[in-house]
Formats: sequence, structure tokens, C-alpha cells
Amino acid sequence: MDYVVLSLAWVFWFVLHSVLVAVRCTDFLQQRLQDRFRYYRLVYNLFSILTFVPLLFYSQYIAGDKVFFWDG
Repeated sequence: MDYVVLSLAWVFWFVLHSVLVAVRCTDFLQQRLQDRFRYYRLVYNLFSILTFVPLLFYSQYIAGDKVFFWDG
């Protein structure tokens, strides 16, 4: 069950990440935010990091066999 939750969380993160960078979304936000749109990229990156880190920690929290291991 943990892997289902983790998979859904990753899918949700990827979809949200892609929607927020889509041209339609950025055009809409540019019209709404006007001069404040210049901060959009900064807020977008902060949001991405703040939502990405918990996913990484949750991925490490789940015990089990590793699907991919990098020994770099």
C-alpha cells in the first residue's frame, strides 16, 4: 500500500509540476499577477523544492528492495 501512495504522490507531483510550467498556465498567471509575475519563477522553484524533498524522504522511509541503485 505504501508504494501505491508513493506512486500516486509522484504522479501528482509530476503533473502539478508540468501544469505550472505550461504556457497556458504561465500566460494566465502573467495576466493576473502583472508586475509581480517576475517573481513567478522564484516561487515556482521554491514550491518545487519544498514539495520534492518530502517525496524523497518518504521514498527513503519505505523499506524494501531497491528498484534502482546508483553507485556513482
